[in-house]
Amino acid sequence: MIRASFSSAFLVASLAGSALSGQALAQSFNIDFNVASGSGAGAPTSTFGAASGQTGTWNAVTPVSTVGGATQALTNTAGLGTGALMTHTATSGSATGAHGTSDFSRLMADYAEVFGNNGQAWAEFTNLQTGVYRVWVYASLPPADATYLDSFNFVTPHTNNLSVSVNNVVQGFQTTQGVAAGAFQRGLTHGVFNVAITSAAQAMRVLVLPDSTYFAARSALNGIQLERWTSPRIYVDWSATGAATGRDWTNAMTSLQEALDLATKSNGVVQEIWVADGTYKPGNSRSQSFVIPSGVKLYGSFSGGESSINERDFSNGPRTTLSGALGNPADDSDDSYHVVEASNTNSSTRLDGFIIYEGDATGTGDDARGAGLFGINADLTVANCSFNYNKASEGGAVYLGAGSSARFVKTRFLRNVATQFGGGVRNVSELSIGFANCTFQENEAEFNGGAINSTGSFLIVHNSVFKGNTASQFGGAVYVFGSGADSIFRNCSFSFNRGVGGTYGGIGLGSAASATVHNSVFWTNLDANTGTSTLQEQIGGPTGTTVSVSDSILEGATILFGTRNLGVNPGFVDQFGPNNIAGDFDDDLRPAPGSPMIDSGNNASMPTDQYDVDFDGNTGELLPLDLLDQDRRRDDPLKADTGLGTAPIVDRGAYEFQPQCRADFNNDGQVDFFDYLDFAQAYSTEDPTADFNTDGQVDFFDYLDFAQAYDAGC
Repeated sequence: MIRASFSSAFLVASLAGSALSGQALAQSFNIDFNVASGSGAGAPTSTFGAASGQTGTWNAVTPVSTVGGATQALTNTAGLGTGALMTHTATSGSATGAHGTSDFSRLMADYAEVFGNNGQAWAEFTNLQTGVYRVWVYASLPPADATYLDSFNFVTPHTNNLSVSVNNVVQGFQTTQGVAAGAFQRGLTHGVFNVAITSAAQAMRVLVLPDSTYFAARSALNGIQLERWTSPRIYVDWSATGAATGRDWTNAMTSLQEALDLATKSNGVVQEIWVADGTYKPGNSRSQSFVIPSGVKLYGSFSGGESSINERDFSNGPRTTLSGALGNPADDSDDSYHVVEASNTNSSTRLDGFIIYEGDATGTGDDARGAGLFGINADLTVANCSFNYNKASEGGAVYLGAGSSARFVKTRFLRNVATQFGGGVRNVSELSIGFANCTFQENEAEFNGGAINSTGSFLIVHNSVFKGNTASQFGGAVYVFGSGADSIFRNCSFSFNRGVGGTYGGIGLGSAASATVHNSVFWTNLDANTGTSTLQEQIGGPTGTTVSVSDSILEGATILFGTRNLGVNPGFVDQFGPNNIAGDFDDDLRPAPGSPMIDSGNNASMPTDQYDVDFDGNTGELLPLDLLDQDRRRDDPLKADTGLGTAPIVDRGAYEFQPQCRADFNNDGQVDFFDYLDFAQAYSTEDPTADFNTDGQVDFFDYLDFAQAYDAGC
């Protein structure tokens, strides 16, 4: 938006060169209904931004009390003519309050006044430029007139009923009620609307009505601000105390729903919404969701002062919560059917940096699917998110219907439940769905696919972990079903997933489906048939399905099974974790020193970074990071390479062993002269830390070994 701070000469020159027949390039307006009498009367000064913070010229308008109304040409905030017109009237007259000399008093003290429950005041705008407008409607009586005594002799505030319509189609309703005491307060002094004008022929009408239930009702229309939105970004922070314009962190909107509404109506102008830390709920009705418009990128986990998305801190995971827990925390029957919806979206759409929590899709039809995220024809990227404790009949966390092609990057699925299919994700699209560097933990499905149920689609999973997921029938972690339902898994780890009432604790296939696995690890996945893990319990399917596994470790396998597969213990750091409970949060599935996973994979079977896990825009490189954001290929100098390709050889599983750089003696992350000095000091005093070759004594051989490592750089 062109602000008043630009020079008049620039604006006039721009206007002269415009093809808009006299319309200025910026159609934003400040309007004061002004009786223009009494001490301090007159419109506010041009430095006054009112509640919207929009400074500039104020159009002083005399309220009209005739049915026919009056028409006035409007000037924009820079004081230039625009061609826009306003017709206005108040059916019951006008009034002048007790003026002060402040700009607040000038705006709020004279107004178009309405008496009686059949009265109204309105202003209609024509010849507006197309676009989306933020409309600030000031409707508040001064303290002496703002209340009345009702039939029970109680002091009761008058209610101002506000609406904005376009060509007689109402865009929204709000109310103001109470006493204006020298400061702006939404719901007391004003309401705010997002209104789209899609054609220059459309008319926007602002209407104020008194309370229709009280025959002596009064109301007021004090002023209007129209702010044409041109910024590609909206800021949201529930704790912000500024003007709530959404243009920066200081003046962030406090409502995410309002920001999404503005983005939806902007017709592509809004491209990003940045949301600060905190908890946001979609409303007070189970049918309300956060609906992401096509092409909009919704970013969370900001502290509230960042200027780049790369400044966000994910060291402890996402910090902005989208919660479906609307009512009683102990009762999930009043939770949102879908916390987030993303249907009919294009590939630019993004959900990034959120915890999606406690959706409860236990309704009927689509309201029984996708409690965390629901999408039909959904093409989007979900990154840096965590879906926690969501519940549905199909797709406890996520449901993707026909036409969907979604990508999940660095996203966690924790303890989501499906009473039928897909505890974490249910995908029935005929297109592909992909996961990279994701974690599926302790998700449950009553039937098939504790973590993922994919039907009739191409499922791609890279560098991800499945632990502690359960299904009552087939596919404790993953179930792939249907003709043409292909799947591929590269560098994944499956631990203690269970098909508790059927078969295939790890990956189960059904009805002509196929699975291809590379560089992965399956260990201690169980089905209902035995307490001892076997090959079939890791991955399999009935006759007619296809399984191809290479360069992997599978419990129960022999060296003759597939290509370069092993049946040896993978040597996790701590598979069951300190609490000795399998499949939960503290299981450590990284390779321990000496693990057969280390440097034993096949570089040719590594995936490309098609989902951009390092967010550098390069999707043609080999996957660069493991599940902990460490180098995906790192050589262990203490272990011989047994894999295929040019060193460094990729490890099997989702984690890459990170050998300690022995020459980094001071552990500061780099090998430099300070390491040499520190080692020399320890060596000269025969400090035990100088026992570099760990033979129990500090001697010249330690010095030689350190010098060799130092010269090699590690």
